Amino acid sequence: MPLAKNQRLFEKLRTRFPVFQVEPWNLRRSSNGFNVCFNYSISEETSFSSSFDFSFPQGAKLPEYDDLTPYLAALCAIDALSYWKCCCSPTLNFSAAPLADPGWWQQLFYNGTSEFRFVNGITVSAEEFVTIAAAAPAKPNDRAQLSGHLIPVGGGKDSVVTLELLKEEKADSTVFIFNPRDASLLTAEHAGFPSSSHVHVKHPIDPKLLELNELGYLNGHTPFSALLAFAAAISARCTGRKNIILSNESSANEGNLSGSDVNHQWSKTFEFEQLAAEYLRLHCHPQLNYFSLLRPLNELQIAQRFADCPHQFTAFRSCNAGSKNNSWCGKCPKCLFVYISLAPFLSSEELSSIFGRNLLEDPELEPILFQLTGQGGIKPLECVGTHEEVCAALKEIADQYYDEPPLLVRKFMESDYPKSASIETLLGAMNEDHLVPQPLIALLDDSRNKNESSSLL
Repeated sequence: MPLAKNQRLFEKLRTRFPVFQVEPWNLRRSSNGFNVCFNYSISEETSFSSSFDFSFPQGAKLPEYDDLTPYLAALCAIDALSYWKCCCSPTLNFSAAPLADPGWWQQLFYNGTSEFRFVNGITVSAEEFVTIAAAAPAKPNDRAQLSGHLIPVGGGKDSVVTLELLKEEKADSTVFIFNPRDASLLTAEHAGFPSSSHVHVKHPIDPKLLELNELGYLNGHTPFSALLAFAAAISARCTGRKNIILSNESSANEGNLSGSDVNHQWSKTFEFEQLAAEYLRLHCHPQLNYFSLLRPLNELQIAQRFADCPHQFTAFRSCNAGSKNNSWCGKCPKCLFVYISLAPFLSSEELSSIFGRNLLEDPELEPILFQLTGQGGIKPLECVGTHEEVCAALKEIADQYYDEPPLLVRKFMESDYPKSASIETLLGAMNEDHLVPQPLIALLDDSRNKNESSSLL
């Protein structure tokens, strides 16, 4: 995405719309869940309605409204960011309900919009960015006993690996799917998690926001995984689940621009994971655990484990551009990265059956290739692996095709590529910065031992 020069627009909109108002929400219960509609305004003429429709498995017991309120307030706060960003009002008046720790939310707004500010060419300090005014809530008094797992599933290879690792515990697990699509539904089904165990959340965007985007208001990336975190927390509480188990890898900690804090995946980082875990324990329920099962792993270790799941090859999708029609576009950084990460572990025939063709023979993808390897400026603003992982995978592919490597691999090997660890070193590594409970670490150790006994192609 090209860098814009929107500093003056940013300042103009903040002057024109000094207060972003969060109004009381509307909650409507149904036979199997509820719908909550959050209401925001930036002026008397311009307001937004943002709805979330939660559908729970049979037997879910919704908590009393007072117990649910801290969760709803948190979801409302992170959802408000998507609408607030159109004008970046210097004050956000949160009058919908009491909100715990406004300073925590101010930090999230700033850290979670590093890419947004970079792409729009906005310079502003954290102290000046936004002030959130809210009443303090009472201390949570929720005494419900929680157990088991809630597993967010997006339909990509990472959540597939988590599902496959936890398939023996499916009786104590609930699948969480946000805006369901074919890939998320099918990968859960192929892993043996029946649809009767799913939570579905549907969340459309208010068309008014899209209208403002067309009129030239500010637009850009917001921390989507943070929104998922609090929608998942509501779902965990309503289904009585204790562990919210994510599928974010250690590689997400690497930023997009050397020497800056710009990170497309900030809400997938260990930093955010720690912040969210503490917030949920302190302000929602003391038994809630929020962690990523895959945090000890890197992208290549996840790809190696995914390669052992051939029953998922036709089901998974990781392409954002093709998500609406459940396809691989074959032209974006995400498609090329996933192809490269899987290539050391799958045959060319298996890869072609997944992607429809050999992406490494496409000359149009050469600029993206060098962005992924750290040779082409900024790392793509997508959820992709580290430069080191990509380089290690490409060198392994070159070794496997030593007679005649694919076009893009030849281009890489002929370039002045960065030094990187070998793929064997990366496959043997284990990141110690994680929140995974000890009983579940054993699952990773078992899968690690299994993969160490197998070999690359």
